[in-house]
Amino acid sequence: MQSERAGRIQRRSAARAVALMAATSFVGGVWILAAPEVARAKSREQAIRDAVVWFGRAQNGDGSWGSGPTAPLVTAEVVGALSLQGSERNSVVARRGIAWLRQQELPAVDFQARRIRALEAAGVSADAEAAALAGLRNGTAGWGLLGPEGPDAYDTALAIDALASAQQLPPQPELGQLAGAVVLRRREDFGWSGDGIPASAGASDLTTTAEVVRALVDKASPASLAPSLTLLESPVASTTPTLELAARLAALHRSGRSNPAFQTELLRDGRFLAGLVWTGDPLVVALALRALVTTPGALAVASTFLGDRDVDGIDDAFDSDRDGDGVAIGVDAFPFDPAEVADTDGNGIGDARDVDDDGDGLADDFEIAFALDSLGVDSDGDRFIDGFSGLVALARFPAAWDLDGDGFADGEANFGTDPLNPRDHPGKPGDVAPLGRPNGRIGAADALVGIAITRDPGVLTALTGQNRAIAELGADENEDGSVTIGDAVRILERARAVSGAP
Repeated sequence: MQSERAGRIQRRSAARAVALMAATSFVGGVWILAAPEVARAKSREQAIRDAVVWFGRAQNGDGSWGSGPTAPLVTAEVVGALSLQGSERNSVVARRGIAWLRQQELPAVDFQARRIRALEAAGVSADAEAAALAGLRNGTAGWGLLGPEGPDAYDTALAIDALASAQQLPPQPELGQLAGAVVLRRREDFGWSGDGIPASAGASDLTTTAEVVRALVDKASPASLAPSLTLLESPVASTTPTLELAARLAALHRSGRSNPAFQTELLRDGRFLAGLVWTGDPLVVALALRALVTTPGALAVASTFLGDRDVDGIDDAFDSDRDGDGVAIGVDAFPFDPAEVADTDGNGIGDARDVDDDGDGLADDFEIAFALDSLGVDSDGDRFIDGFSGLVALARFPAAWDLDGDGFADGEANFGTDPLNPRDHPGKPGDVAPLGRPNGRIGAADALVGIAITRDPGVLTALTGQNRAIAELGADENEDGSVTIGDAVRILERARAVSGAP
């Protein structure tokens, strides 16, 4: 047992060492090439490919991007941007991000709206999330916290866009009134800076303006948005933040307007390249990727990645093992992560990082310590999962018991059951009272039911499916294939032993 556990720990340590070496190679190789004195401006196509590659490297172990309270918002933007890039919608990287997003429960309107947009862009239905967002609306005015002038214009714009992506927009003229209310909240220069900021505070925030305009395209009238688009097209300088530049370009492209000058500035030496490699800000990269992918009139960029991720001398386009972990693409569940290979429970977290590889509700360390199978949900083969808090779908474990019919395998939840003993779990042996509804306890009632079955086998005919099977197994205490009076006696003896009765 100890040797098996030590071997597992050693394998995980080796995987982390491989990841560290790969990261060191990346820093030592790519970063030197990306240094300002030798960097070259990238083409749109190369920048798109490199951004996709970078997202695979920058993804957190849980499937998210970014850190802290902004991680949900950033992850939603990354998933949305990746989904615009053709086949990347179904990539392992995107699927892990989607899985993480769906697990988050945040009340903020801007997060819920961004998540809906990301899921729908990825081809994942967000009908339930959209219905929940619609329910957060403040009367007929819009979404967000109520202020002196009404609901938040920024939240309302994002909510409208999210409901549009889920095809749950309110009908006209209600939609026109909502979009019009957001337009009326503009500042004197036809931009937005967030509610509560007085007009005397100066010019609008152009990043915020870009986000609102991108959300209102096709919802507000083109004439009403024209002054805001003109504001977004105002000249940029080398000192303009990359985040603002990318956001403005993405909004213009969403509106069908090209701006080669902005795109050239985004791709110049030390601009997008620096944001991609040096600063490592996934929000910057996401907005830049969105802007580049949606360039009006430009051809879609093939999802074939150029470069050499694992620095093995083989171009990634022809490398069958791009992350260099020794497992080929198609077998490797994480083909872009050298520290991960498998995802036993399919939760988007690789086994090297997952504390419960099989998802049965018992931690790997616990299962290893007690000789249970940390990669299998049913260590003793009795069709009950080892843990009591895991959610193992019948589709994944079709032979499992599901006595309550909820679509998930029943666990050995009662205190004192032994996942290593196939004869010790809720429902068996002996627990046949009431028939088909085992309570995990053996008593005299079980013996009486066993006696009734031996006298009249027809007692079981009213039961079907799993309920009948579990009752038959419970009645046949010695599991010899037939129910006899001896089974009932043995059940009674066990009941006395459990209760302490003479």
